[in-house]
Amino acid sequence: MRCGGAVGLLPSAPLPTFELTLYLATTVGCHLYSFYELFKLSRIYEKNLDTEFGFEKGFFIWGFKKDPTDFEWSFWTEWVKKLLMWTLLGHIIISQVTNAFFPKFRTWLLMMYGMLACFITVGYKGLAVILLHLVISFTVAQLRVPALSWICSVLLLYSLQMDSLGKMKMRRILTSVPRMDHMCLLLGVVRIFFWWWLTESLLHFMYIHAIQHQETILESASYWILGGLAFAHTMFFYLKYLLLYGIPSIIMYLDGIEPPRLPRCTSSLYSFTGTWREFDVGLHRWLVRYIYVPLGGSQHGLLRMMFSSAMAFSFVCYWHGGHSFMLYWAVMNWVGVMIENILKMICSSSPAQEIIGRFLSARMQRRVHGALGSIATTLLILSNLVFICGNEVGRIYWNRTFIQARNILSVRQVAEARDLNKSCQVSECTFIR
Repeated sequence: MRCGGAVGLLPSAPLPTFELTLYLATTVGCHLYSFYELFKLSRIYEKNLDTEFGFEKGFFIWGFKKDPTDFEWSFWTEWVKKLLMWTLLGHIIISQVTNAFFPKFRTWLLMMYGMLACFITVGYKGLAVILLHLVISFTVAQLRVPALSWICSVLLLYSLQMDSLGKMKMRRILTSVPRMDHMCLLLGVVRIFFWWWLTESLLHFMYIHAIQHQETILESASYWILGGLAFAHTMFFYLKYLLLYGIPSIIMYLDGIEPPRLPRCTSSLYSFTGTWREFDVGLHRWLVRYIYVPLGGSQHGLLRMMFSSAMAFSFVCYWHGGHSFMLYWAVMNWVGVMIENILKMICSSSPAQEIIGRFLSARMQRRVHGALGSIATTLLILSNLVFICGNEVGRIYWNRTFIQARNILSVRQVAEARDLNKSCQVSECTFIR
């Protein structure tokens, strides 16, 4: 089986059950302990953080407050409660009623309702911008000139970055699929509510977003707390997008449209390549289809592959606003993907396979793969922290993880490195099964 990580071919020999159990127990134990340390830190600085950021009253009966400083989560949850929940519910009702009684008029009625929902949500100016974009894009597409279509798309995308217009990003996939049965629908709704509860719980027990703005805390915190904070940020990001993608996915299934797979858990990702392939599947397909492959991809040599990947990451950076921290994040991911692909090409060659097979057993190859995966995981988490928290937090983590660690290698850092290795081993085993 070919792997997207740091080694070319993933050996098929499984590791002993006892060894995998030890890895899993150690990984879970280290994560729970780092979360406990982060929970204690949140309690220590709760009053100071509350004074500076204005925590909200929590929904738990024992009095925990809620950290509201993640703008994206606060913005969308407020919109969902006030407006989006009802507009989405209206879409579901109209879609199901028209499908049952007025199938010939279903498309027209959904279009009219969609325009009404846009008008209610973003006002007449927002609706006018959406319609103008549709008209321009459709007109340019009729000319069938790829270069002109790209220029038009880039200019329209730039208009969405204007503060006066906000950000309205949409994706569509038109593959028809069988409709969900009632049990699958009920299970999907239960999962949505569970993810929401778990995400809200993180904001009550660990004030990760308020702490990220406190450089003095980050500079003095223990490595257990830094590790727990980094892992909590990535898990919160994953849960947040499970909800942002999960709710539309259920609605798309009800409409008979196949959505992309939901994001894969970040704790099971141990390579840059795998993260881009498995986290946002729809975005990955779009980048490969419309940027990477047309520009040459991997079929025209290493330099064309590097150029095609660079253009794909440049577009992602531009799509997210083109800020300086986005540029650093995009560059780090491009370098990570390139290194992994080059290593995969080297390790997949016949001489390398012969050397690896001569000196390493199949099980030892797995262990080496896990060790290399731990390095990729460390850098992947660092790049995600730059994306989520900004350049300053990324700089602090870089200094404390690599610069300070070069002078003083603590026992805790060794334990965390081993933990990442074991996490990669467990992730590999789970992914293959």
